[in-house]
Amino acid sequence: PRRVWDLCANRVVPTTWFPRHHEHLEFPTITPVSHAWVVNDEMEYIWSNVNHNMWPIPLPRGVSIESIRQELVAHNLRFTWLDVLCLRQQIQPVSDLQSPISPDVASIREQDRLEEWQTDVPTIGMIYHQAWNVIVYLSGLGRPFQ
Repeated sequence: PRRVWDLCANRVVPTTWFPRHHEHLEFPTITPVSHAWVVNDEMEYIWSNVNHNMWPIPLPRGVSIESIRQELVAHNLRFTWLDVLCLRQQIQPVSDLQSPISPDVASIREQDRLEEWQTDVPTIGMIYHQAWNVIVYLSGLGRPFQ
């Protein structure tokens, strides 16, 4: 993956920060999170310092990034890949959100997203395939199973 969520630092970080092939250092274990998406009217978009306000994070209403982080930390995880945080998401029209970025910046970031998705979306399956464990939310991200 291009980015991972460092749960201890509570920041999305590039994987280029990790050592690749060093005899004394090991690439950290990354546990991906898989989740069912909810319908749009149950979704809200939040801006967060966790992903450096690069794009709004789509979450089910009533779910917070912090509650998800606490749950993952309780499972003794350090690094995770969560699509809504680690894969650029579409920036909704800036007028629809209380956005910390200008329309010009939003346009540039949307172009970056389209370019990244050409490479990253076809390879998402490898993130899950290479993982020892996967955390799964069947009723929507951060929601208890129903």
